[in-house]
Amino acid sequence: MQRTPGPSEERRRDRRHALTGFGRLVPAEGGYEWYGGIVDVSARGVRLRVRPGADIPDGLRCHVLLEVSLPAANPGTPPVRLDGDAVLLRRAFAAGERIEEIALRFDQPLRVGDAFASVAPAARVKTPQPA
Repeated sequence: MQRTPGPSEERRRDRRHALTGFGRLVPAEGGYEWYGGIVDVSARGVRLRVRPGADIPDGLRCHVLLEVSLPAANPGTPPVRLDGDAVLLRRAFAAGERIEEIALRFDQPLRVGDAFASVAPAARVKTPQPA
């Protein structure tokens, strides 16, 4: 007999964390960049709220730069900068509202950037791994 999870149990493999901040998507093949506000972050992905009608192609492979503010932190605390590579999994439109969210899955764990840098790091060039 299969047990139905209770209302307080998390069914996802990784917990989601509600954080504030923004993300920047830089396509792997170049072109336009897109920005979005962070909805939530998990160990394997991020959801961003983007401008409705943004022409972000499904399956897009991109470099993601996140700037995260911790809700409980002192207002003078600098944001945490993270970056990594990801793929666009899905888009969701809120019914009756002009809200569009995209879900991205990270290829590898995110890297922590320099919190005090004035410029976000450039996209990383992939080097072949020795066999």
